[in-house]
Amino acid sequence: MSTIPKKDFIKGLQDKGFEYSPSGRQPHEKLRLIVDGKKTGISVPISRGSKIKEYGSDLINLVKRELRLDTNKQVVDLIECPLSYEDYVNHLKGRGIRF
Repeated sequence: MSTIPKKDFIKGLQDKGFEYSPSGRQPHEKLRLIVDGKKTGISVPISRGSKIKEYGSDLINLVKRELRLDTNKQVVDLIECPLSYEDYVNHLKGRGIRF
């Protein structure tokens, strides 16, 4: 599996309905999923540190749990567009996640 540049990772999630939330003094900021104009409990922490420039398979595997997805490929598909916002929300609803 290839890596995803951090800026592409953030933009990919923002394009899929995630809203950027600055965290003030915390070491991480968040991207939180918005459904029907409301914030959900689905969020992904984004490190403010400059050490992380790319998301490789290890980080994608960690993010997979936060996004409530089953495989690393689903995460990549969400970021790179084969998995649409509607398909993602339907996947979450199919897993019994309520908004």
